[in-house]
Amino acid sequence: MGKSITPYSHVVDQVEAAFSDFRRALTRADQARCDTLFNYARRHTPGGVLQSDPDPFRTVLLGMLIELMRRLDEEQR
Repeated sequence: MGKSITPYSHVVDQVEAAFSDFRRALTRADQARCDTLFNYARRHTPGGVLQSDPDPFRTVLLGMLIELMRRLDEEQR
């Protein structure tokens, strides 16, 4: 049988859990920002599913960056 694939939402959860100590050391305001970034990554689940990168952090980070760019573009209008 083939190897099962971890759902992308779980991949984001795993990356977020790996940064839990880092997050805990942040101020409350920055903890909220950190949470927002991971929520941004979750918004790009279809792309994350198709990417299947051996280093999932890269895909998670790209989802965060795309959402940040979208927000910057909206503010510049």
